[in-house]
Amino acid sequence: MQEFTTMRIRSASSLILAALLALSVGAIPAALAQPPVVTAPPTLGAPAPSGVYYEIFVRSFYDTNGDGIGDLNGVTEKLPYLKALGVSGIWLIPIFPSPSYHGYDITNYRAINPQYGTMADFERLVKAAHADGIKVILDMVINHTSDQNPWFIAARNPASPYRDWYYWAGPHTDLDAKSPWGGPVWRKLGEQHYMGIFCRCMPDLNYHNPAVRHAMISIGRFWLRKGADGYRLDAAKHIFDKLQQDDHSMVIMREDAAWWSEYRGGLDKVDPHAYLVGEVTGSHYRLDAPFVKPLNAVFDFPMAVRLIKSARRGRDDGIGAALVHMQTVYQAAAGHYVMDAPFLSNHDQQRVMTDLRGNLEHMKWPRPCC
Repeated sequence: MQEFTTMRIRSASSLILAALLALSVGAIPAALAQPPVVTAPPTLGAPAPSGVYYEIFVRSFYDTNGDGIGDLNGVTEKLPYLKALGVSGIWLIPIFPSPSYHGYDITNYRAINPQYGTMADFERLVKAAHADGIKVILDMVINHTSDQNPWFIAARNPASPYRDWYYWAGPHTDLDAKSPWGGPVWRKLGEQHYMGIFCRCMPDLNYHNPAVRHAMISIGRFWLRKGADGYRLDAAKHIFDKLQQDDHSMVIMREDAAWWSEYRGGLDKVDPHAYLVGEVTGSHYRLDAPFVKPLNAVFDFPMAVRLIKSARRGRDDGIGAALVHMQTVYQAAAGHYVMDAPFLSNHDQQRVMTDLRGNLEHMKWPRPCC
């Protein structure tokens, strides 16, 4: 059993040829030096693929059987609508069995939430989407599981072979340690404590254990074989980034990136073109940079803030310079052109109209110049 003591263990807006997210749901309750001013755009490599991806919370999207819950058949039925919008890909937030309405605590990674339909429904959706030229990526939540996942239930027994799939406090563990956002790290379970940085219902998986890494690569391959085109990787920076003092550690970031490189290599054996975009919630491109080599992209959280701020003010808030800086930093890290993944908001954030305080004129920004 592993006991956890401490974690060390283009110059203009035309550069945005990436996935813009159109949000279909409301919010769900889950010190660096200033960079130098960049005066010239980086040298670009071969054109990268681009597209508009639409985030779908299946539960609230479209109900086809009258039970009050959206379903996969509802997404299939609305594909003509999505195609008319110009959508080239859809991102389904978790569609796996889960005790929560949002689905970010998973009990079975190889099944469909029965409230959403069946595996046959999923396969039908993928086939129909592909026929319309629409890709399907899944929200893959593998930093943690549900506390009702059979793996964790078994791991409660110190003698279980699943014990080391999770982190358990040892005699010298600091039980008052804080997560990167200041919340608790350790959750009490009888006389034991386990790690759950997001929630007590979401125990963290131990990626120091090769069995965990193998299991998650196997699950990734499973859904690619079912027709998925890639994954939005939830909490991509928190595989090893668990403690507040490690949140800006480049050592930890590189450790996270090394795992995603292993994951990428594992998926390549099934589909080398699978699209992987990471939820890396940093505020500085230099902190996000280690992730752009193993992944196709990371969500551009700094740009999301800048875009909303620009719309609210009715003027550019340094978008062009930020894009040039982003590409300069990312190319240096990846060794090639990196496709950005800008967005305005997602299921964890306020709706854009709320951020713009209901101002329709700001919502229309920017207007054509002529």
